[in-house]
Amino acid sequence: MDWDTGRRNAGIRNTGNGNVGGRNAGNWNTGGRNAGDRNTGDRNTGDQNTGGWNTGHRNTGSRNAGHRNTGGWNTGDWNTGSGNAGHWNAGKGNTGSYNTGDWNTADHTGGCFCTTAGKIRLFDKASDLSMRDWWALPARVVLDGSPMPTEWVDERAMTDGEKAEHPAHKSACGYLRQVDLGTARQSWWDGLSREDKAKIYDIPNFDKSKFETIMGIKIGAET
Repeated sequence: MDWDTGRRNAGIRNTGNGNVGGRNAGNWNTGGRNAGDRNTGDRNTGDQNTGGWNTGHRNTGSRNAGHRNTGGWNTGDWNTGSGNAGHWNAGKGNTGSYNTGDWNTADHTGGCFCTTAGKIRLFDKASDLSMRDWWALPARVVLDGSPMPTEWVDERAMTDGEKAEHPAHKSACGYLRQVDLGTARQSWWDGLSREDKAKIYDIPNFDKSKFETIMGIKIGAET
């Protein structure tokens, strides 16, 4: 335990507190050589990383310079793929954002090596809308308010039972609670105004049956 200036450390040469690894300058790390807090990997300078060599925050991959990535070698944020300089990519090597393919410089593409974004399908049919057009639709704003499959519960709001069931809350400062999606979305739909429901009905190619199946709701006879 030599050279240890912090408290409650199980490793050595820590200057922070509550570390179980070695040579940490932050607090509550389980890896080694971290300068941030609550990391479970090694050599992180950000906070709450579970991978290694990250300089951003809340990464579960490795060698990210951005934040909240689950892949590796990203300089952007919220990527699940690897080697992205853009944001919210699920593929690899993208300098654009919101791509599911690889090596795109454009945004919102599902292909690879694309420099321009194409039109999207709506309800399994071709449309004249780009993804940016879709985002600007009034219906998109309404749908943004629909319940998601999980909801974030801060550690301070967790019950003792939830803390016991989800011990990882200690490093994540909370956990994702599963939502009864069918009940939640039906309640959300039933509470919408006629005006908001009309915005959804106006989506190009709107298909009542497919919408009900995807959202897990019953629309009723108002359409």
